[in-house]
Amino acid sequence: MNRNGSEEMSIFTDEKREKIKIRLLEIGINMIKQKGIKKMIIDDVTEGANIGKGTFYHFFKSKEDYVYKVIRFNKEKILEYINNAIEEKGGIDKETFLNLLQKFSFTSGDNVISFITREDEEWLKKKLPKETKLDTDEEDHIAALIFGHAIGAKQNLNYHVIENILKIMAITSENKDELHEDALEQNLLMMMNMLCNYIYEN
Repeated sequence: MNRNGSEEMSIFTDEKREKIKIRLLEIGINMIKQKGIKKMIIDDVTEGANIGKGTFYHFFKSKEDYVYKVIRFNKEKILEYINNAIEEKGGIDKETFLNLLQKFSFTSGDNVISFITREDEEWLKKKLPKETKLDTDEEDHIAALIFGHAIGAKQNLNYHVIENILKIMAITSENKDELHEDALEQNLLMMMNMLCNYIYEN
């Protein structure tokens, strides 16, 4: 392939371009897990995808734009998982909700957010345009989707309690360097079970 990428793109079909973009986003998830946001370099991404830098910049304006879209892509995977669970079971029961928390929550390899430190987040916020927010509408949409299809949930739940527990788990994960990391997964699993027991009837 032409390493500057300018001629490559002109011969790619729309289907091929979409495959390259998805491949780049998937590589981004792995790179963030391995190196974190600040230490990740675009050369590693392009080598992993076997494309030139020029091709990369046809898809993403900058490293920070790329990281932001990797995070959004990860959230879209969460939505896909939820929608599939709803389609298969007709809703989100207690077991499915706990599985969802374990698969995509703050200790899981399927959630890129768990590998982003507070320092990484601050760096990204400074680099992104002011109108761009890391906490996009996906979070509200995900919560509405889950609780709108909950099977066996208790009545009159205080959603601030639920949001606080989720935020506590996020803060715990962001500050894991200050905690006993060998106990962190167990701590978070305890909070997940507590949240499930709060939301669902036994």
